[in-house]
Amino acid sequence: MEFNGIESDLFTLSILINCFSQLGEISLSFSVFANILKKGFQPNVITLTTLIKGLCLNGQIDKALNFHDEVVAHGFQLNGVSYGTLINGLCKVGQTRAALQFLRQVDGKLVQPDVVMYNTVIDRLCKDKLVNRAFHLYSEMIAKKIYPDVVTYNTLINGFCNMGQSKAAIDLFNKMISENINHDIYTFNILVDAFCKQGKVKEAKNVLVVMMKKGVKPNVVTYNSLMDGYCLVKKVNIAKDIFNTMAPMGVAPNVQSYNIMINGFCIVERLKEAIDLLNKMMRKGVKPNVVTYNSLMDGYCLVKKVNIAKDIFNTMAPMGVAPNVQSYNIMINGFCIVERLKEAIDLLNKMMRKGVKPNVFTYTSLMVGYCLVNDVNKAKDIFNTMAQMGVAPDVHSYNIMINGFCKIKMVDEAMSLFNEMCCRKIIPNTVTYTSLIDGLCKSRRISHALELVDEMHDRGQAPNIITYTVLIDGLCEVGRLEDAVKVFEDLLVKGYNLNVYTYTVMIKGFCNKGFSDEALAMLSIMADNGCIPNAITYETIISSLFGKGENEKAKKLAHEMIARGVRLKTKQSEKKYGVLKWQYETIKADTSSSEPKIYWALKSREPTESINLNKETFGVKRFTLLLHIQLCHSEINAYFPHKIHVYVAVMIARTNCDGIIDEPQVQCAA
Repeated sequence: MEFNGIESDLFTLSILINCFSQLGEISLSFSVFANILKKGFQPNVITLTTLIKGLCLNGQIDKALNFHDEVVAHGFQLNGVSYGTLINGLCKVGQTRAALQFLRQVDGKLVQPDVVMYNTVIDRLCKDKLVNRAFHLYSEMIAKKIYPDVVTYNTLINGFCNMGQSKAAIDLFNKMISENINHDIYTFNILVDAFCKQGKVKEAKNVLVVMMKKGVKPNVVTYNSLMDGYCLVKKVNIAKDIFNTMAPMGVAPNVQSYNIMINGFCIVERLKEAIDLLNKMMRKGVKPNVVTYNSLMDGYCLVKKVNIAKDIFNTMAPMGVAPNVQSYNIMINGFCIVERLKEAIDLLNKMMRKGVKPNVFTYTSLMVGYCLVNDVNKAKDIFNTMAQMGVAPDVHSYNIMINGFCKIKMVDEAMSLFNEMCCRKIIPNTVTYTSLIDGLCKSRRISHALELVDEMHDRGQAPNIITYTVLIDGLCEVGRLEDAVKVFEDLLVKGYNLNVYTYTVMIKGFCNKGFSDEALAMLSIMADNGCIPNAITYETIISSLFGKGENEKAKKLAHEMIARGVRLKTKQSEKKYGVLKWQYETIKADTSSSEPKIYWALKSREPTESINLNKETFGVKRFTLLLHIQLCHSEINAYFPHKIHVYVAVMIARTNCDGIIDEPQVQCAA
């Protein structure tokens, strides 16, 4: 302009200042400002505010405040927009207290505060989770006759919802109605989303009804929140119905809509539907993002189909989607769960080569993997690597290592880590203490375990039912049954919700001492308190009763177990007895041949398949298979030689046992 002889005016130069400020060229903005002064123009409030805004936009809030002081000292007048800009700048850089002080400073002295200034500070307080202070500021507004608007209420409602104070949020929502302040779509979406995140889908649906009655049409955010809520409570079919209503209601699903549904299907292991929806979204022209692929990989890893997850991971880059740290973490964790640790380490190295920095979850996944294969020393190496890589271990990292050492009875190493975390000001949680107490109990260092329980109380870290269950078991194992009973009875008095494991360890304690009547009484207390015994509970008492020769009681209890539909867990039984303890099922017994056979229906076998009762079947040198059935021996003979259907009362395979406990039986000597 000036090159062509056209003189620039204040308005033109102010526009130029704004352009440079928006581009972050603050030095050029002030060069133009110097030109304004050189030309003799009197800067107006717009020019000065533009410069203040430019400094604030670039995070130079201190310079903006100094510039404000210089401007005021030279007699220039600023307005509410100028001060609102400074307050907003302070809030943007997290200087909430300074913003509040500045609001007090200008109040009635420089300008009259307006609703925008108050809204800015209220918003920052809510983001800082100081929602009660934000509410006090809202009350101050009303007292000064500065009337809140829809932004004020939306900000506070969102703040209360984020803090889980849904009642306060609803009260403000109702206050809006009484003050005739129109709710907007954002108001309703805040409430719908908050209720859904809390799993209160019924309340969320009620908000939707009110919303539609007021003529506010749901948008994609509303539908996404509802679908997410239903998926959270695993009501995926309802979420699917909501998804299918979006298009007929004129709302096009976006990538987040598809992601929510894909994740929902993955959570409930409906992986085929997740893949079908992935294909559908691509046909619709909605491009999957990293969240889409992460959800699918996580879904397949959860069901241990890691190879499929790996294939999905490998398709990301060709599809133009760069894996993020979560993508790598999902795959590393998946490999660790199925004990493919070499592949997990290879992927760790790959992610670092790609410039993706591992985080605490990456390393803890690897530590868990090595602990699963009892290579705790390798897990400790990974733990030490974290600090070297600038990743600070958290309480979960320490818990993994402490639990790993305790599992292999290296309790002193676990205690050393416990002391280390305390020195680093990492506060131990209930999991930390419970792991240590369990390790100490299993090492028969019960006195030290009790000291840790006292320490938990002293630190205000209340033991949970798992902690007490571990302690009761430890007391029983060292023969301190009376102390175990005292702890157990104290839990009942204090109203703890005892679970099946707590009752079972107490029953085991009685059985180990040969107190079968007390064990049966405890079983009765379980029933009275609405706690259903599991297979281990029954197995413990039945084994004890047979050991004492109380066969009729054992058979009666076995009948009760069958009536409840309780089944034995094969792997646990293998560990305990060294041979297979069959599940309780309706079976077919055939005694017509010289070599007895039992026919049964197990998931892993066809119902017609049979197993010969010989030592090779079980892989043990000596055994007796004891088969007690509801039908008496004479009834079997009446059906002989035909196949008959009978119910197993108890079928126990034991090693090194030659005795015949009861009639009838099928016995095969070694």
